[in-house]
Amino acid sequence: MFPALDICCGTGAQCHRIGKVNRSIYGLDWDFKMVKYAASKYPGLSFMCANAVHIPLKNSCLKGAVISYSLHDKPPKIQTKIMEEVDRILRPEGKIVFVDFEMPWNRKSRMGWQFTTGIERMAGKKHFGYGRQFLSLGGLKTFLKQNGLVEIERTDVELAHTGIVVAQFS
Repeated sequence: MFPALDICCGTGAQCHRIGKVNRSIYGLDWDFKMVKYAASKYPGLSFMCANAVHIPLKNSCLKGAVISYSLHDKPPKIQTKIMEEVDRILRPEGKIVFVDFEMPWNRKSRMGWQFTTGIERMAGKKHFGYGRQFLSLGGLKTFLKQNGLVEIERTDVELAHTGIVVAQFS
């Protein structure tokens, strides 16, 4: 049984940070090179190469999941499929930690939005376009509501115009 899964884990750095506190975290990414890098950099942790829309785990096997900056860069249909998979693999009481962009809400968050716009543009036209679409639809707050999730805890990071949210399916 996998207690927690970092979905779209990339380099594995976040798994490493979480693993310092609780080694019961596993990383998943579709990019084999990233998984190979993460496994070599953090040999004490486990990583798997798989697509987040088809997670190769049993139903209701996870206590938790982490999805960090891995929604805004995908089309809405893919975002929905990922959330369907997360719902499938989480236990009924399971929780998800989301980290992603929000619509700017004050002066500092608008400054952060201007800064991240430049970075997001460098990620490519599709990535940038999906990110803009994610924000135009209401960002993380709206995404959570549309996918049947209830916020349990929230921290907003102004200069990153980002929400860090612990949520679970209603």
